[in-house]
Amino acid sequence: MKLEDMELFVLVAEIGSFTKAADYCDIPKSTISRRVKDLEDSLKVRLLNRTTRALHLTQQGELFYEQAKTILGDIERIQSEIASEQSTASGRITVYAPSVFYHVFAKWLSQFREDHPNISLELLSRDNNAPLTDSKRFDLLLQIGQLEDSSLIAKKLGDVPGSYYASTHYLEKQGVPETPSDLTDHNIIFRELIFGEEPRWRFGDGENEQLVSFEPHVITDSAQGMLALVQNDVGIARLSVLHATPLVKQGQLAELFDGKYRFKHPLYALYPSRRYMPERVRLLLKYLEQALPQAVKQLTT
Repeated sequence: MKLEDMELFVLVAEIGSFTKAADYCDIPKSTISRRVKDLEDSLKVRLLNRTTRALHLTQQGELFYEQAKTILGDIERIQSEIASEQSTASGRITVYAPSVFYHVFAKWLSQFREDHPNISLELLSRDNNAPLTDSKRFDLLLQIGQLEDSSLIAKKLGDVPGSYYASTHYLEKQGVPETPSDLTDHNIIFRELIFGEEPRWRFGDGENEQLVSFEPHVITDSAQGMLALVQNDVGIARLSVLHATPLVKQGQLAELFDGKYRFKHPLYALYPSRRYMPERVRLLLKYLEQALPQAVKQLTT
């Protein structure tokens, strides 16, 4: 049974004529007659009694007409609701992102909610770059660093600066590394983005590059956990400048190497498809593109 045939049958039943229905739809009368017959064949019942002067609904035709009207009305209502939900700034947005993102961007996310009060945010943490399972539905997935091959669409939001930090208390006890190679004598907190990732850091000053491998003192996949470990004097870690700068200003952390080896990691927004992106998701994506440079400037100066 085809939905289009059901619609044509309801039209014929209401107009009471194949000819008038054909004129209304601007299609041949024979086409309408054939499609109504196809509908009857699929149901294995006669829906209309046809004479040379008129047509009438059979008993089964009357029953089917009432049910078809209800079904078509429900479909029209659903289409209207879906179209409205798709095109208006309302509904829920499910976002997976590193936990540090929510800490740094809390103010901006709050502003987005004030600007769009009918949009709700479901913010879920994802501190490593392992693929999400197929069972997890999301609208946006934010990821820092290199992208793996994926069927997802990627849009670069900007760059997130990073550097090397330790607590002032740790440095008082263990000494301050003067060069990257000195790190091999220190406790290193290594953030593992991909399981089995080799513990090493690349240092570059624009002219020369150096790769330093080490045996980590602690391995974690949590950005928030890594920050807590650094704050509690466990060792040295690579942190987002956005996250660390307020703690440096408070005297809790110190940036190593006078900021000489700062680096940048791209921040990407990943989403399932370019087609039919809901308006609420498009608005958040655009907002994040604008907010990231503001956050970098405000939190690093």
